Amino acid sequence: MLLVSWNTCVETRRCLASLDTAVNDGLRYELIAVDNDSQDGSVDLLESWPGLRLIRNSANVGYAAAVNRAYQQARGEFILLLNSDICFQPGALSALVAFLREHGDAAGVVPLYLENGLAGALGHHYCDLLDLRSALALNPLLGRLPGFRSALKQHTMHGVDFSRPRPVPRPAAACLLLRRRLLGEHQIFDERLPLFCNDALLAQQLASQGHRLWMTPESVVTHLFGASTRLLDPTARSRHHIGSFVRYLRLTEPRRSLVIYQSVVLADRLIRRLFRLPGHLPVRDLIAAVRGDLGPLPLAAPAIREKDQNSESTENTDHQFRVTNR
Repeated sequence: MLLVSWNTCVETRRCLASLDTAVNDGLRYELIAVDNDSQDGSVDLLESWPGLRLIRNSANVGYAAAVNRAYQQARGEFILLLNSDICFQPGALSALVAFLREHGDAAGVVPLYLENGLAGALGHHYCDLLDLRSALALNPLLGRLPGFRSALKQHTMHGVDFSRPRPVPRPAAACLLLRRRLLGEHQIFDERLPLFCNDALLAQQLASQGHRLWMTPESVVTHLFGASTRLLDPTARSRHHIGSFVRYLRLTEPRRSLVIYQSVVLADRLIRRLFRLPGHLPVRDLIAAVRGDLGPLPLAAPAIREKDQNSESTENTDHQFRVTNR
């Protein structure tokens, strides 16, 4: 079980506490956490948690590199990618392992994700493979246009029945159990995609090899969604987000598809800037992002970090979290 920590002490404590009932069949597991230089007390929590092996990074090396570092120390037959903003419902971890043991052709499996009590809320958890058409449809403005609206619904598997096990081309990797023998020897994620789209590339690589990822409603978790990324400075977050899509398309699509995406994003963000709409970027950062230049890995926004630290004493423990988009 690989957990990446970055300034989410409150959520991490909930996640770890939920493991007490996540196993109901005597399943044994190893728990490896990597902390990316948190400043909110996360390190003290992780160091004191029984049975947890902690790897401390002296700087934020990104999500992909942190996962890979933990993976290099893992020894299990199955590898669970676990975000700190996940809470397991009783038996959820045992159900994921049981599914892979019973379905030898499955490369990996995710649970039924709940957001604010809703299954797979907002269409972020179960998606088709990412390509040019879906990348454009994910743009907030284009996604409202008739042609792209249907593409967006198709990409987010809108209307699909998740009340029974089914293949999902690209499930959210917030709680993804993978079959180790199908993964690389030294890394799971491509570190050229440090924050975003690394899971999309992994799903695309598995699919190209004929492997399928699944979801099972026999396992249920609650997901806050974006507990760490909401701490990012908005400019840095947008630059990384756009730049990661550019890098992903550069790795997976023909050059003309990449040029189309770059042109559309550049025009969209310049229009937003011209009309002072939300989401515009400083021109320098925009041009860098469209080129695939992500810039340095960001630090948490101080004001938001302080707010999150102070929230620990007032938050309820009923697992009803607010929804935050990635």
